[in-house]
Amino acid sequence: ESGEAPMMVSYATDGAYSYYYYNSTKYKAFIPEEGAYVQIEGAGIVKGTKNFELAKRFIEFLLFDEFQKDIPLNQWMFPVINTEMPEAFNYALVPEKIVTISSEDINENMEKWLEEWEEIMLQ
Repeated sequence: ESGEAPMMVSYATDGAYSYYYYNSTKYKAFIPEEGAYVQIEGAGIVKGTKNFELAKRFIEFLLFDEFQKDIPLNQWMFPVINTEMPEAFNYALVPEKIVTISSEDINENMEKWLEEWEEIMLQ
């Protein structure tokens, strides 16, 4: 097909979101053959905390299966443990290749990349 269509940069789980909220598979995503960047959200315990045991229990709670089962339909991310996934996630993409980038590379190139992005997107 050719022509124009709306486009955005988003997450591999957008197909699941669209299916869950709109019962639609109209919107399609793709992952470039070069791969996809991974976004990791985490939790940790601050060194020197006065409530170490409480913080440790909270981290353990985050890893419980019941909590992790809520991650997909609330954060639209994959859980950190293997758990039963909702049907909507049949429409999420799973990248075969993960691309990583160092914070040093980001700091060195951010301004140039933003300029290039703007130039491409405003054509």
